[in-house]
Amino acid sequence: MIHGVALGLVDLPVDILLHILVYFDVYDLVRARRICNTLRRVIDSSEKLLYAIDLKYYRMIHLPGSASPIATRRRLLRQSETAWQKAEYSQRCHIPFPYPDAHHKWSCGVLGIATPEEIKFIQPPPSPSDHTDTTAWRQWSHKIDESGMVDHCFSPVQDLLVLIIRVHQGEDHDYEVSFRSLSEDKVHPDAASAVLKVPDAQAQVDFEFLHYSDVEGKLFGDYFGLICKNVRLDGATVDVLQVWKWKAKDWCQVKLFDSEDGTSDFCLIANDRLLVVNNTGELMLYSLVDPPIDLPNAIQLIAKFSLPALPPSFYFGYIHFSDNQDYSFTMPLCSSWFQASPCSQLIAINAFSARGRDRGFKLYIGQNTFLELESTYTNLYGIATQYSRALPWSAWGPQYTWFFSGNLNSYSWHSSHGFRTVELIGDIQPLGGPLHPRQLCIRDFNPHRVIHYKVGNRTKGHEQLVEGGSPNSDTHNHFLTDGLPYLEITTQEKFLASGIEFMDESRVFLSLVNEDRVVDGIEVLYFR
Repeated sequence: MIHGVALGLVDLPVDILLHILVYFDVYDLVRARRICNTLRRVIDSSEKLLYAIDLKYYRMIHLPGSASPIATRRRLLRQSETAWQKAEYSQRCHIPFPYPDAHHKWSCGVLGIATPEEIKFIQPPPSPSDHTDTTAWRQWSHKIDESGMVDHCFSPVQDLLVLIIRVHQGEDHDYEVSFRSLSEDKVHPDAASAVLKVPDAQAQVDFEFLHYSDVEGKLFGDYFGLICKNVRLDGATVDVLQVWKWKAKDWCQVKLFDSEDGTSDFCLIANDRLLVVNNTGELMLYSLVDPPIDLPNAIQLIAKFSLPALPPSFYFGYIHFSDNQDYSFTMPLCSSWFQASPCSQLIAINAFSARGRDRGFKLYIGQNTFLELESTYTNLYGIATQYSRALPWSAWGPQYTWFFSGNLNSYSWHSSHGFRTVELIGDIQPLGGPLHPRQLCIRDFNPHRVIHYKVGNRTKGHEQLVEGGSPNSDTHNHFLTDGLPYLEITTQEKFLASGIEFMDESRVFLSLVNEDRVVDGIEVLYFR
């Protein structure tokens, strides 16, 4: 109070107001803008506050280390988002594929190509202007023994390369998992053990006659998971999932699954939550902490969820999660100074009917959905066990998923980053005819943007709202219809590409094919 006059918040000097507003939650800032014109003007005068609002609205986070002014970063963020919303890329470049049709993987914008003698790594520069001189690209390789190589995975963020190798007969184990530095040919300095022996003593299974196609490893942060299918155990056949903390000594958890259920795939959805899907159409959520006292090395089941039922003549022949990238980006791995928030990521589940891989569906779910539904499951069914019921699809699917069905002839035709997906639509070679170029379909599942679009706040372009609707309970009617609403736009241009290799916050990597349908190049589109 000054001279007997009460001062309200809006009567404070602007610099003091700004100092106070910096501590507001973003949603409170948005509400404050609606209170009065004074607060609106103060907030709109601050690029820092507006940048914080934009990041939350687009479900992005800012990466540390930028020397650019906040106003520049905000302009680049909005410029990139506008490019996506209009399906207008600003630049494109071509990356020749050094080993046509070789087995390859992506992680954080780094390409790994497995050849008989080595794994070659190529890191295209984040800026399109840097692609003119291909000799300036970062390239390196690791020598491998082709005779024993089974699988590999890598994380540029952690400078980690994991090799899964079949050992020679006569050893007391069948496989070895080694943790190497990705940038240097040596043991990773943070690895608790340079080599893990599989199976270890606690697994008590026989891996001797395991086919290499039944072995797959996945890396997620501090955890490495290895699934081995059709393993012999006391005359029966089981699927074995082992998870290690590769930075911790003697930390391993094991889960055995009945092979008749067809354990299909697994992925980590949080620091300590693991999701497993099987061919009976069931999703199982596990915890990697607090195992039961009587089974200290067991992966603990905490919830089960049903996928939609299929007609009697159909069953799930193949289900898998789309590869989840390591979202702990840092420059220069990231192509921008912002990226999708780790809490705003989609899990993509692809399912193909055993009647033919051209029929099936894909399902997008926010990864936090299962964490939110965990308490729902516990309240309904109590502590989960092997024999517990699964939460029916009708109780969770329609409210939390986006569902697409039809002719799905490939699992590499789409990719996702944050709440945005990119997909090639149509068949590249219908009925065995000549190769056909295809359009890109860009979908945005960000609920903030959907709400604003509905009230008229939209970008001038060709983006349209797809309302979706309740999934059809009659699964005989071409599976199901879309669920939650989303925004969609399709490019006018067509691309002779076999699939989406990878996407991030501002780039799409397309795999280009020749007339023999052999991948011979990568096309990079920059949405900036």
